[in-house]
Amino acid sequence: MDHNPDRRLRISAHSVGGRVALVALAILQRAGRLTRDVELNLMASPIAAMKSAIFSRLAPGFIP
Repeated sequence: MDHNPDRRLRISAHSVGGRVALVALAILQRAGRLTRDVELNLMASPIAAMKSAIFSRLAPGFIP
């Protein structure tokens, strides 16, 4: 971020990596280091709760 201060920060994350990215962005924000636009692409990330990630196991046959 220090090397390209004018460029948009672009993060693509899959699965639990989405949760990691959200925590990292929160840490940067609290530290005052997140001063630019962020493009965050989450793919299959359980952002509500980890239990929701295993919903398909709880309801067999629900997902074909």
